[in-house]
Amino acid sequence: MNTKTTAILLILVILAAGYVVIFHRDWLRQEEEERGIKLPTIVSERLIRNVGKVEKVILEKPGKEKIVFQRHGTEWQIIEPVKATAVDWKVDSIVSKIKNLRYVRKYAPDDPDRPTDTITHLSPPEHTVTLINDEGKKFCVKVGLPVPLQQDRTYVQLADAKHIYVADVDLTSPLSLTLSDYREKALMRFDKDKAVRVKIQGSENYELAKINGKWSIVSPISARANADKVNTLLGSIRDITVEKFVNDNPTDLAQFGLDKPHLIITVELAATKPTTTTTSTKPTTKPAKPKKGKVLSIAFGLTAEDNVFAKLTDKPWVFEVAKFHLDGLKTKLSDIRDKHVLDIPKDAKITKIDIHLSAGGSSKLIKQGENWRMTHPFEGKCDNKAVEHLISTLRELQARDFQDNPTMLAAFGLEPPVGKITLHLRAGGKVVSLLIGNTSRSGQVGFVKATDSNSVAIISANDYAKLIKPSPAYWQKTIFKLPEDATPVKIALEREDGKFIVSGLDNEEYKLISPIKAKADEQNVRTMLDAIKNIKAEKIVVLNTRLPEKFAKSKGINVKLTYRLNVTEKPATKPSTTTKTTTTNPTTTTTATKPTSAPTAKPKTVERTVSIKVMKDKNASFVWVTDTTPKVVGKMDRTFYNKFAAEMRDRSILDIQADKIVSFKLTIQKTALEFIRTGKNWRYTADVFVTIDNEKVEDFLNDLSEIKAKRFVDYSDKPHLKRFGLDKPAMTLEMKDRDGKAIRLCIARTGPVGTDDLYAISSQVPGVFIIGTETSKNVQKSLKDFQKK
Repeated sequence: MNTKTTAILLILVILAAGYVVIFHRDWLRQEEEERGIKLPTIVSERLIRNVGKVEKVILEKPGKEKIVFQRHGTEWQIIEPVKATAVDWKVDSIVSKIKNLRYVRKYAPDDPDRPTDTITHLSPPEHTVTLINDEGKKFCVKVGLPVPLQQDRTYVQLADAKHIYVADVDLTSPLSLTLSDYREKALMRFDKDKAVRVKIQGSENYELAKINGKWSIVSPISARANADKVNTLLGSIRDITVEKFVNDNPTDLAQFGLDKPHLIITVELAATKPTTTTTSTKPTTKPAKPKKGKVLSIAFGLTAEDNVFAKLTDKPWVFEVAKFHLDGLKTKLSDIRDKHVLDIPKDAKITKIDIHLSAGGSSKLIKQGENWRMTHPFEGKCDNKAVEHLISTLRELQARDFQDNPTMLAAFGLEPPVGKITLHLRAGGKVVSLLIGNTSRSGQVGFVKATDSNSVAIISANDYAKLIKPSPAYWQKTIFKLPEDATPVKIALEREDGKFIVSGLDNEEYKLISPIKAKADEQNVRTMLDAIKNIKAEKIVVLNTRLPEKFAKSKGINVKLTYRLNVTEKPATKPSTTTKTTTTNPTTTTTATKPTSAPTAKPKTVERTVSIKVMKDKNASFVWVTDTTPKVVGKMDRTFYNKFAAEMRDRSILDIQADKIVSFKLTIQKTALEFIRTGKNWRYTADVFVTIDNEKVEDFLNDLSEIKAKRFVDYSDKPHLKRFGLDKPAMTLEMKDRDGKAIRLCIARTGPVGTDDLYAISSQVPGVFIIGTETSKNVQKSLKDFQKK
């Protein structure tokens, strides 16, 4: 027979079998009706009634160990053949199936259709299930085989009855589970929130305890624990599951390495609170002893391929767990320790800070609304950002390492301490304090200690530096701020190069009125005004009643800003009242007091002056208000000083219009170049055959009109020219305009010592000024610079 024929025959057999299954009942019914037998109507009925709450379950199978389950509260425990925790839902499933067992047909002992034991396997049964309720009543069900060709129906029989029932459920599969199947594999299951103590015994030994809702290390040291790390550790412990049960009654633990475990983990849970019942109004003479919560403990021994032998310390049985479970249990003490130096609750509001530094004095800071104020050593506003940065530093301050229970605090500069910072918390008046010690010899780390800790924390040098800032670090950085409704009027400068007064600030017609009357340099005046209107230092370097010598004896620049301000004067006298007496009855009079209208406050315009000192060194500028106490010196960028040292006089030195110049002569040393305009063209007077580029000449003259002096060194109308080398200038430019007016610019061959700048004078402005080398190069031209190419 070939393969194709075999396949066809197999299909036909399957179809025939299906046909028989589908129509088998009808054949039987037709046959029984022909024999005059009346069949019962199939109705699903409950087999067992009024079972109640099941407290015990017994599963028996011929040739197998009896398995007995006992309910403990809401959990099921295996009590035979071994004492262990059961998988609740699996036991509940068996209980539910038996309690709710329904049958669709029953056979009496004399029923001619009653199936034989060969078919039912009820004598002896395949399984026996006994339920015992909370009243001790037993309900025993014998379970046989499934009904032929009906796997969802099972033959069952009550233990004390002779009827056979066809149950409408498959009982064979659920009752075929082994003891191992019923055993709980998660042996360390618990609610992490209810854990109150954890003990680790292994390569490292330590113990954790939850105190007042917070995890702490209680052995071998006393310290705070990292809550997240503890939570992760508890999760790893809770997730331990059994891979395989090995031996329930081992006689030799050494073969599993469990006689001397290399790791033991113990978790203690909080005791359940007893329910209170009132039996007497009289108080008891002795308080009840607090109950200890449930304790779970597991030990680990030798490895077996990818697993590790383990056992619960209070149970005899040995099992295997996957090795990877141990990875999450190898948390070192140093890792689980909370590295935060101070214990400041996240939601704690800090209302006051006391700072004492042996080298930097004391500071007292207090929170008022949303802002911080200093109350010592001076009363005034704080820099909110600086104070909040200190608080943030203290909150996040973490130790690199700890020196636990040191015998000599003096070795760390903590007895006496270099400093102390105390935070006052709003909640409950709690105080948190930090002692500050020295740095290490290399200066790379610092030593600090919380007052409620027995350990010295080793912190980074960067964090240490943030803690030892003196009072000026927390003072407001605004040195001066012009009132919003104030109008600048005049500014006076006292500098090494003279005294300068600029007026017209209120109408932006800037005029220099001293040392000479002249137009002021608009750009420099605006820059200076912008700088003085809101002086905010990068850093406060002095906060004291007196200025240090460095600042007190500095030359610097004295700045006086006069500004106009509208103020409202208070009334000189209190408002008067008028009294009116009314009679309410013959014996009683009342006096009514009615205030008269208060005099209207009148606004008044006043002028005020603020005096400011500005100085610099090689690296920075410094500024302070001279007539206030305390003396507050702010450090600024070095360019801040330059804004007040700039030239106040208008720096324009040539007032010319290129199209009005008709001739010019440029003399450099003894060489002279002379040009004259003829109509629209320029020509070189020394050689008419030289072609001059008109555009180049126009550009040259236009550039001259843009020349600005760097600064003036002599403001007099008749300066001493020889002093500046201008009696014999190195370069002279002489121009004439169409009105015959002569304009002259002379440039010396020298300038201020140490610079490449040059002295110069102009016939259009009095005094001597300085020009830069780039400007002198733009004036210094040759014939080729004007020729056409």
